[in-house]
Amino acid sequence: MFYLTVTRSLILFGEGKKICAGLPALNTVAVEIVREFGFEQYSRSIRMGYGEKLNDCVNGVFATGGAMKG
Repeated sequence: MFYLTVTRSLILFGEGKKICAGLPALNTVAVEIVREFGFEQYSRSIRMGYGEKLNDCVNGVFATGGAMKG
């Protein structure tokens, strides 16, 4: 499904457009899919929490919201 979403986004935006996507680096499947389409990593973000540390289970997470959204 994620593979089809990336394909559709590239078709809708058209060739030569700049597309930025955020996804968790721990989801190696998602990272590999976007790399197949020519995406390259240009920055990293930091995830922070308060209180008890939760286990990172990101295998089903294929995108993140913009940092400006909180």
